[in-house]
Amino acid sequence: PFQKWALKANPMAEDIIATALQFVGFPYMWAGTSIKAMDCSGLVKTVLYLNGVITLRDASQQARMGEQVDMSDGWKNLQMADLLFFGRKATKERPESITHVGIYIGDGRFVHAAGSVRINSLDPESDIYYEGTSRWIRTGRIINHIDDGTHVVSVREHPWYGITCN
Repeated sequence: PFQKWALKANPMAEDIIATALQFVGFPYMWAGTSIKAMDCSGLVKTVLYLNGVITLRDASQQARMGEQVDMSDGWKNLQMADLLFFGRKATKERPESITHVGIYIGDGRFVHAAGSVRINSLDPESDIYYEGTSRWIRTGRIINHIDDGTHVVSVREHPWYGITCN
């Protein structure tokens, strides 16, 4: 089982989402990264790790991963498993501040850890609308960007694991 998991280089968006949805209802804990409790970036880190991908730890670091996605049409350009980043846009006086992250699951919805791991929507007409949507400032795409130098590394390629692909 370890070799199969470790050699997985490019998980599918559906696999990432299926893993994330297994955590819905789990408790929130600031800086948590385990199945006992997790914060938003801990959820992303754990979900991706369970799919054979090593990521940076904090939301502000994770915002540097993958390809930046055009958000000018709201969520129309989003793809499943994109990472949604929330925070404060940069101004002349202050730099950008990323404070929250979630995983896009389609149809304007995303899974994230806020109070508990839960599903919310970017759509103001939805019953599960996320009140923090106005703070959505960036989207990153990691699918097809693993091991391409954008801070998203497969377990297979990470030096900690010393895996040889024979």
